[in-house]
Amino acid sequence: PVRPLPFSSSWDVPWTPWSERTVDVFCIFGMTQWMRRRAKETTEAVCARFPGCRVLSALGHALPYPEYLKTLARSKIVIDQQSYGTDTVRFWEAISSGALCISDFSLETPAPQLVPGEHFLRYDNDLSPSGDQQDFSLLAAHLERALADDREAELLARRGYDAVRNTHTCLARARYVVQETQAATGK
Repeated sequence: PVRPLPFSSSWDVPWTPWSERTVDVFCIFGMTQWMRRRAKETTEAVCARFPGCRVLSALGHALPYPEYLKTLARSKIVIDQQSYGTDTVRFWEAISSGALCISDFSLETPAPQLVPGEHFLRYDNDLSPSGDQQDFSLLAAHLERALADDREAELLARRGYDAVRNTHTCLARARYVVQETQAATGK
């Protein structure tokens, strides 16, 4: 049996207290798929309704990689847009940094599962061949709720962070491959 194997967390970042995070919403994408523009526009429209919301948004790689990672660790909410697929490194970087990840992530993870609504927030993904019919209303609703209820956003972020650090590291993925291979081959 063939099963998808998602990326994992290779990043070991200590939890940053929520009160010390200086970015409310991080929404910077590489421009590899045009629907990311719509995700960015949706994010900016929601953030504009929250006075004082500290949002970083851009298309293109606006930050050098080390600065990007530091900024993720200072962010409360990270928007992830899968592009033409079901998994991105951004999802794993965001959740590993302790941010609440709002994503269209649609890949089953090895057990224990990362559960939308418990470890991250999920909006609809358009997996059609053209990839141009994505609906961003659920992204907007999730972001609005997270910005309105900072405590709940922090609790979701912490559950995701803890779950990834406990069971979705590179070492855990390697163990999973060995266990699945042994189970399939009987060795």
